[in-house]
Amino acid sequence: MGDVDMAQRVLHIRRNITQQKMQFKLPKTHRTRIVHLMPPALAALQEQLKITGALSDAKIDMHLLGGMIVRQTLRPVFRPTKLVLGRPPFYSAVFLVAPWRAAIKKSGVRYRRAYQLRHTFASWNITAHGNLAFIAEQMGHSSARMLQEVYGKWIESAVRPT
Repeated sequence: MGDVDMAQRVLHIRRNITQQKMQFKLPKTHRTRIVHLMPPALAALQEQLKITGALSDAKIDMHLLGGMIVRQTLRPVFRPTKLVLGRPPFYSAVFLVAPWRAAIKKSGVRYRRAYQLRHTFASWNITAHGNLAFIAEQMGHSSARMLQEVYGKWIESAVRPT
């Protein structure tokens, strides 16, 4: 089963990558989660797969708990179309900094790190009266408590009448 399930419109989050060592490991919660794709994300993935969907699989070493390493096969959606010897067959966050900065500059939006998109997702969904447990699950949090602690001001403003 792949990480991207277009038919079900979901992503299976099975691993993270460390930026320092470029190692694949389990997510922070040590369990897989499912992220439901919103229509714009689904459309973007469909367009990207037209470019990279036919590229070959990549072999990675998955670092599990207890120091065990397992060889896995995956097909990165966002990846270089030309592979270079000695470089991984996927993009790292460091590689994406320059294109991200260019996109932000072109948009005219004040610069923010790409990681801050998580906060945008959370605050927009909270403001739209989204289900806190669902939002927390989508973000990989173990409970809605963290959302309440971090995004309390959006929760309060979302319940106040305008």
